[in-house]
Amino acid sequence: MFRSYRWVVENLHNPDVIVLDSRQETAYRYGHIPGSQSLMLDRVIRPDRYGANLAPDAQQAADVFGKAGIDKTKTVVVTGDLMDPSAARIAWTLNYFGHKKTFLMEDPGELWRNSSKMTRRPAEVAPARFVPEVDPLIRTDAAAIQDGTGITLIDARSPQEYMGGHLPGSILIPFTDGLGTDGRLFLDGNRLERMFRSRGVDGEGRIVCYCMHGHRASSLYFQLRTAGFGDVVLYDGSFADWYGRGLPLV
Repeated sequence: MFRSYRWVVENLHNPDVIVLDSRQETAYRYGHIPGSQSLMLDRVIRPDRYGANLAPDAQQAADVFGKAGIDKTKTVVVTGDLMDPSAARIAWTLNYFGHKKTFLMEDPGELWRNSSKMTRRPAEVAPARFVPEVDPLIRTDAAAIQDGTGITLIDARSPQEYMGGHLPGSILIPFTDGLGTDGRLFLDGNRLERMFRSRGVDGEGRIVCYCMHGHRASSLYFQLRTAGFGDVVLYDGSFADWYGRGLPLV
């Protein structure tokens, strides 16, 4: 699930390793890991009529990831800013389309610590043939969770957003509570497990993560997986989709 900055540096010249940088274009241009590519979140979402940011369709995924040089033989490492869940959403999207050799950089703070080793030169990448193989087990929608049966629903937003209205039965666990310290992406697995269980997540049944647009919830998705919870899914439509459909809030 994770690769370190050191591992990435040791594999800079490995043609089977693709590094995706999810930061804003200006940050990427200012300095990035040599050979890494800029891939901003807006390229791997599909806005709908409610303003929800859904997973792209298969053709969009094939186009975007294929242009990034990704095929089933490639190992992909996604990195970005510590407080920005874009890297997690991109990694989840790759997983959703069947790319199992996808990893998050576990210590993105090293991008800043090693700024002198960064480059401004854009990566040169040969396109590949990305073949989407959808994994329906890690994504859900409003219809599947509406009655709340057999699921633990977690809201990854802020307390202020939660108090303003949330999905019935949802537990508030802001994604920021599980972020790491000293430049690390997340807390370690044991600490995450203790945190989730202390908030009422018992691991019985399916765990569904949501936020406003499915970005912060993607971070929570990987935090839960890191903590050892198995049946975790993302409601990528999230609050925007739920509210847009006129479904009840509390």
